[in-house]
Amino acid sequence: MGLALLAVAIVANAESRGISKEYKLKSAYLFNFSRFAQWPAASFASPQSAVQLCVRADLAASEPVDSDAFLAFLTELVGMRRVGIDQRLVEVKQLLDDSAGEGCHILYVLCKQCGYQLSPFTMVVANRQYGLPAMIAFYPQAGRVRFEVSLSALKKTDIKLSSELLKLARKVK
Repeated sequence: MGLALLAVAIVANAESRGISKEYKLKSAYLFNFSRFAQWPAASFASPQSAVQLCVRADLAASEPVDSDAFLAFLTELVGMRRVGIDQRLVEVKQLLDDSAGEGCHILYVLCKQCGYQLSPFTMVVANRQYGLPAMIAFYPQAGRVRFEVSLSALKKTDIKLSSELLKLARKVK
């Protein structure tokens, strides 16, 4: 419930950044995924290292959202908030090529044709209609943004999701 309320509050209070309500909600979800996930200490360079929230975009592609506006909104949303047991900062980073995903804790793939590299510490999030292998996939339902969690994909990583997040997922497969 807290995740959904925070998402609504953030979108309602956000200044228009040239992005749709759908992508503002996805930004809120991405930040909240960092709050409800736990990565092993080995996935961080030091105890002070931030959670890396990466967005893989293709600036040449015609995607349904302006990636610069989306990144600016997501960066503002994340701000200096801390997440998890270790109270780590969250840093937003844009990836422009297929090889730059190392070190990402959350990777949101924002384009159909984008490639990416994975580590056992990377949570991949994508739009379901892209058909990409992802642990969490966004999809529209009755005019709302929903997400599903793939437990089989998650089991291939060292990431643990809280039961609170799994309860909010519309589908867990």
